[in-house]
Amino acid sequence: MKHGGLNYTTYSPNYFSTLSIFCRSIDSDLKIARRVTTIEDKYNSYFDSANDQMGEFRAKIENGGELIDSFIRDKVPIKNNKYVQDEAKGNKRLYLYSILANYGPDNSKPMSTESLLKAMHSEMISHREAVSLYFGNHVGYKSLRKIYTVDDKIFPIKNELASKLDYYTIESIYQYVFNGDNSGAHSYLNQLIPINEKKIDTKGYKTFSIYDEDVIYAIKPKNVRELLHNFLNTSRFQKVLSVLSERFQKKNNLDLTENQKNIYEKNYFDLLNPALKESLSNLEIEVNEYIDEINNKFKDDLGRRDKELSQLNERLSLRDQEFKKMKDLLSRRSQADPLTPTIQPRPDIETLAEPTVKVQMNIHEYYLKNAPLQFLRKLAVQRHIPAVDKLEKAELIEALIKYFRDDLSNPL
Repeated sequence: MKHGGLNYTTYSPNYFSTLSIFCRSIDSDLKIARRVTTIEDKYNSYFDSANDQMGEFRAKIENGGELIDSFIRDKVPIKNNKYVQDEAKGNKRLYLYSILANYGPDNSKPMSTESLLKAMHSEMISHREAVSLYFGNHVGYKSLRKIYTVDDKIFPIKNELASKLDYYTIESIYQYVFNGDNSGAHSYLNQLIPINEKKIDTKGYKTFSIYDEDVIYAIKPKNVRELLHNFLNTSRFQKVLSVLSERFQKKNNLDLTENQKNIYEKNYFDLLNPALKESLSNLEIEVNEYIDEINNKFKDDLGRRDKELSQLNERLSLRDQEFKKMKDLLSRRSQADPLTPTIQPRPDIETLAEPTVKVQMNIHEYYLKNAPLQFLRKLAVQRHIPAVDKLEKAELIEALIKYFRDDLSNPL
């Protein structure tokens, strides 16, 4: 069922309200999650054995494909030995039955489980959450593989036993089925549970937590326009639109349900204000979260820039020390060797921040061009450059520059 949500989510929208049927110990976390996103008790009636209206539906889902085939055979067209499921989209139940008749594991149906996962991930399947829930109940847990790989995307189906949520989910379903216990009070498992090491990248997403897992439920808006667009498409704001719609029907004497007639008797503003206040309150929360997100990003960027400037200052300080040592060395050698030319260093050399090969060669070339011929000959002899006496000054400089380029040792 967890793969029945949008492609970027880690669980389907109503996965945890369904899990809470078997594990009440997630209720406190679930209550917090309901404050930030819409989670409905959409599938509770399916698991209610006392609900007679769902009995026939459960029987078709859980008791194999023959009941489904016999029910839809004359209602949904068949092509290439498969039900044309898209023809049944107008009837949700027929559509679900068609998919269950078409897909299954181990060549039991015309199309494979992998094909269904691919169709869901490609958004070719409607009612994805319902399909994923009923498909699992239809084919059975044992018939499914632990992991499916479709187009290089991995779909983990069975619990990995890598978190508290994994352990409590399996234990809760076991206790519910065999002992009728849905408390989720399984503290005896805690010593067996490893530290959750599931690697989930939550950057850019909205999350809530169930036990020790972060659950992605929405993408964070990148700007105010996205923020408002997301808000106006939430079920919270639909309450306001619903009120306006009912008012329009009443004003124009349209057919109304009994419930709508009762609403008509209430004061219009008394009805509108609570829904509007709730919507605006939630909008305020969304805006504040967005502002906090922007502020945190700005602080992170500022901290990173400060760190980079600090590192740059450290490098500049080290380079200044190196050039100071070079100047001192030149000064001492000038005093010790009369052949060493007395040259004032160029001002721009003293402030160079990064002594790359190019910069160092520029320094060498500057000093060599200002040195007397006798000094250049002595330097060339020390560097074992052949035929020194036969070379002119320009040739000596060229030979020395080539030497220093090959070997970036101290030039003087």
